[in-house]
Amino acid sequence: VQVAASTAKGKGQKECVTGVTVEQGAHAPSKPDVSVRGRNEMNIAWRAPEVPLGRISRYEVSMNGEVIYSGMELHYIARRLKPDTEYIFVVSMR
Repeated sequence: VQVAASTAKGKGQKECVTGVTVEQGAHAPSKPDVSVRGRNEMNIAWRAPEVPLGRISRYEVSMNGEVIYSGMELHYIARRLKPDTEYIFVVSMR
């Protein structure tokens, strides 16, 4: 980011400011625990972050890139799944 002072007489010299974000660490939900409940169902469970960054309004579960759940529960049962199919689950918070 470049920053410069600006007055009625013009702009001052630009200065560069660099910032780096930290790892998610204790600020993210835990890695999802997925268990098979049968040929067509899986249970996805996670833990809330130890140190959330602000207020959590909802969790979202995505399956193969598509949001399938949005809410405050710490688990979700994915139903009507196809047998012998690979699924990728991602839990995020908003």
